Amino acid sequence: MISDNLNRDYFGSVTKDDVPLCEPEGIMNFLKNIILAIQNNLSSYIKQCNANENYITQEIIIRANDGSPFSFIRDNITPASSYTEDIGVYGRCRQVGDVPVFLIEAKRLNSTLPTKREKEYIIGKIGGIERFKRCKHAQSHNIAGMIGYMQSDSFEKWEIKINSYIDEEIKNPTYSDLTWSKEDKLNLKNQSELFARYESLHSRICKQDKIKLLHLWINLT
Repeated sequence: MISDNLNRDYFGSVTKDDVPLCEPEGIMNFLKNIILAIQNNLSSYIKQCNANENYITQEIIIRANDGSPFSFIRDNITPASSYTEDIGVYGRCRQVGDVPVFLIEAKRLNSTLPTKREKEYIIGKIGGIERFKRCKHAQSHNIAGMIGYMQSDSFEKWEIKINSYIDEEIKNPTYSDLTWSKEDKLNLKNQSELFARYESLHSRICKQDKIKLLHLWINLT
């Protein structure tokens, strides 16, 4: 929804003069519809080729850019950094130096992955939520997104599992510089057989402002 009354911090460094503008919820809903449209094809290919999250994300980006008012790209807003957001969302008339209006990290939810990757949605070398808490992702934003490609089990099982991992971090943090609380846990907003939506709120070590994450999980089992 285009608006002249958006808070600058809401999208990071963009202002009301940057067009097109869309609320983060709208961007996530747009991507949800794109993914649902190709859901069967993705599921089939994954089963045949064991495709990782990078392939899945690239397929989504290709489809999302077809007629969209936005430009979806594999993004890295800090060129010197090795931490790359999976999807950066820009206006169609993107120029060098522009800051994305929205950033999204994508992870697989798959119980058959190696044990060392079982907590990567929240923590670890490539941990999703941890990267936001450390400001490796979306440092200039107060709201961002995560997409979970569910390839095994159910939404309910993954919600319980992810929140149990966060409970473990609250009681016994893996890293002494990261603080976890009940706010970090995922809260269900809506769900169907095909997708589930969650929200969470996270403190960051680099700034006082917390970051809100919009989680979209897609059933690819």
